Amino acid sequence: MSAKTQAAARGSQKAATKRRVSAKSAQAKPRKQVEDTTTHAPAAADTEIQEMAGEVRKRIEGIRLIKLIKKTLLERDLPERTIADIMGVTTIYWNSMANGNRKIKSLGKDKLEKVADFLEIPTIQVYILADYFGPEDFFNVKTLDDQMWLAMKKMAEDPQWSAYAPTREEWDRFPVKVKAGYAALYERAYGEVLMAKAQIEIPELLGSAQ
Repeated sequence: MSAKTQAAARGSQKAATKRRVSAKSAQAKPRKQVEDTTTHAPAAADTEIQEMAGEVRKRIEGIRLIKLIKKTLLERDLPERTIADIMGVTTIYWNSMANGNRKIKSLGKDKLEKVADFLEIPTIQVYILADYFGPEDFFNVKTLDDQMWLAMKKMAEDPQWSAYAPTREEWDRFPVKVKAGYAALYERAYGEVLMAKAQIEIPELLGSAQ
């Protein structure tokens, strides 16, 4: 093989080696990019979760009422000091409520009624929008024991049954079954007395009872 032929062969080998190295580098870069994206994905998710948690913490109590007031002011082309004057507070105080530093539900009834007049909605709606009520305000939270004790208090006030009514200390020591029996017996007897009185005062009930 001549010297020229050998040099040409060595040149071809070097070019092929360079092409293989370039191909490997091109294949390696996308993998690195994918790895970087995978590495940063959890961090981005954590940041989003932290932002959402921050929004929850910053939730302003009564924000629905505040938004409605601001919307009404905007629609009527009125400055925000208008609502402060209506409430009878300073503009600084109103801004403090709007920013969540004070609770708008802490305003007195007379002030909330003025807000209702301004918004042209019922006062009860203002209370609801101000988050004045909680879920517990819409339910009877008395327990069964409380309800049965009410029957015992009624028994203590009844001249015919007062001698049999237990004291509070005795009541608290009774098992639940004894309490239920006491309450049921008295309610039944009390109901029969009421029905007898009603039949005397309203004779028509006597026929319907039979």
